[in-house]
Amino acid sequence: MIELLIARWVESSSGGCQRFNYSTFIHQVLSVLRQTGGLKVTALYEQLCERGAFDRINRNDFILLLRNLKEKALIEQMASGEIILAPTGEQIVEDRNFYAAFATAIEYSVEYAGESIGVLPSDSIPQPEEAILLAGRRWQVQLVCHAQHRISVVPAKGKNPPRFSGLAGQIDPRVMHKMREILAGERTYSYLNPQAAEMLGAARAVFERTGLAVQNVIATRSSTVWFPWAGTRTHEALSVLAALDHIQVRKDLISLTYDNCPQGTLWDGCLWRTNVWRPKPRRDPDGARPV
Repeated sequence: MIELLIARWVESSSGGCQRFNYSTFIHQVLSVLRQTGGLKVTALYEQLCERGAFDRINRNDFILLLRNLKEKALIEQMASGEIILAPTGEQIVEDRNFYAAFATAIEYSVEYAGESIGVLPSDSIPQPEEAILLAGRRWQVQLVCHAQHRISVVPAKGKNPPRFSGLAGQIDPRVMHKMREILAGERTYSYLNPQAAEMLGAARAVFERTGLAVQNVIATRSSTVWFPWAGTRTHEALSVLAALDHIQVRKDLISLTYDNCPQGTLWDGCLWRTNVWRPKPRRDPDGARPV
């Protein structure tokens, strides 16, 4: 990621810039009218669309949206032409939750002996008897009370692996391409400290020893591990293709492991559906025909 930033490339959001985001736009219309006390249509369009973040919204759609807000009694137009908030709109913007444009996640308090030691988001609640890491210590869950959003824990004594909350994000194809480029190269990086440089050297040694420098597949007697270096979305699509052909596959961040699936079966199975990921045919010395 540092090398990509040096090259002045930043990973874009997942299609966010391609959306019109009308709900956010309406929120901003009401916010601007609350801030200014009222604006004429041209000035409002210029501030939000021509000079603002909503440049994909054209004038016709803008007018239709304002008319809809007027029909719902959220805004009104004065005789001078200025757009102002209607009573219903004023009531909405005066609510203390109006400026919290994003939903607030529900959190559970994690408690030991009646004292709070931290919080966990509602989408990462562990089950009783599970081990978690929190506040620098290892805990075992005793009770989860959903009605009160409370989790009771005690210090863990066993050796079961702890549970980590959070999900991995999407990785852009260019990021994976840069990963492979760095692993296959020999360049040193002045900003790496000695430990990081040693880790990079070890990773490059594994990359070379496993043959990934010349191919993207590591084959065992019964399974195949494939490194497409093609981005998270493509990896997810390949997993779907495997499922269609009843091939069991496990994903990590940069590879796909096809269990009980020799390499030949993999190429003849799910990958026949697209030419993108099939191995390119080699040609004989005179270039006459593929082999």
